Amino acid sequence: MLEIFFSAFLYTSIGLAVLVMSIQKLNIQVLLQAIAACFILTTLAVINFELDIVAQKFASEFAFNRFSGNESVRDSSGFVLQAIYCWPAFALTNVWWAAIGTNIAAVVLLYAYIAHYNTRLSLFVFAPVIVNFSLFSLRDPLIGILMFTAAVAVSEQNFSKRAVKQGVMTVPLFFIRPENILIILGSFTYSFLYKYLKTFWALIIIPITLIISYALLKMVPGFLNISFSGSILDLPLALEEFYTRRANRHLGSSGGNSNILDGQLSSMPFILRYPIQVISLFLLPLPVDLKSGALLLAAIDSIFFIALAVIFHRSGTLNSKILFWAYILMVALFISNYGNAFRLRLPAYMIMMGGLLKK
Repeated sequence: MLEIFFSAFLYTSIGLAVLVMSIQKLNIQVLLQAIAACFILTTLAVINFELDIVAQKFASEFAFNRFSGNESVRDSSGFVLQAIYCWPAFALTNVWWAAIGTNIAAVVLLYAYIAHYNTRLSLFVFAPVIVNFSLFSLRDPLIGILMFTAAVAVSEQNFSKRAVKQGVMTVPLFFIRPENILIILGSFTYSFLYKYLKTFWALIIIPITLIISYALLKMVPGFLNISFSGSILDLPLALEEFYTRRANRHLGSSGGNSNILDGQLSSMPFILRYPIQVISLFLLPLPVDLKSGALLLAAIDSIFFIALAVIFHRSGTLNSKILFWAYILMVALFISNYGNAFRLRLPAYMIMMGGLLKK
């Protein structure tokens, strides 16, 4: 589809122009690599779109519906930011699949930005999960880049004005993933207290911070329009319902064979289930569940993810590690299948890359 090429190169061109003006001595080689990456990813996206190799996802048209004023109550709440971001592409093409091009541009521009400072680190931008979600019109690349911005912000030393500005830039996450902005706020608060109150007082603050963050999450089901008893103890079940509805966008809308341990996970006691959920974010799928080509792609991505995690824990900033584990430990609560885990892994990549970026 020409609209995908048009929107991808339009947004990439504008974005690269902004980078050239804002970053002194931006490497010309990086610019050429970014343009080449844009062409390759766009070609892959068009082939997939035309041949329907991996079907477009349930929420693919929601941002366009929001833009065109045809949104329903169901799809109007969390797609405003994406609709704003895609507005020029939608206005010029009047088709929803133009959003695929804008996602590709976002990934390519992230590559160019990171490559300017760290060439090796920038290669992880093309990890399978990130490439996968750049080929669709979902919000995942946008969410990922906001999490990257948050990681860069918390990695700033002494909480400078630039860090505060970068932190403010993540506020739109509240309208897409309220739980993510609360994770960011919780980790940022703990990092601040750890730095200025030293270890003893910080350890006292940890449970208080977690309790406050968890209590704030009681607000989330209302934003997500899901059933909720009002008890914090029922929150994991409520958010699991939300994530299950949106799960498996990579592996198929029906859920297929992607349930962790063939669906037995939900029947396990929490003390056994939760460690498996955490492990599943790193080792995806578990070896006993490797049954399809799609899961094989996720397994390949696990190699990239674990390799980056090792580098990150050796060289990343302390504050970004706090954010990483706050994210991992929170979202693991709501994982029930591999499609879900695969998708939720993308922001974790972004946190690690943001925490490793040395300027």
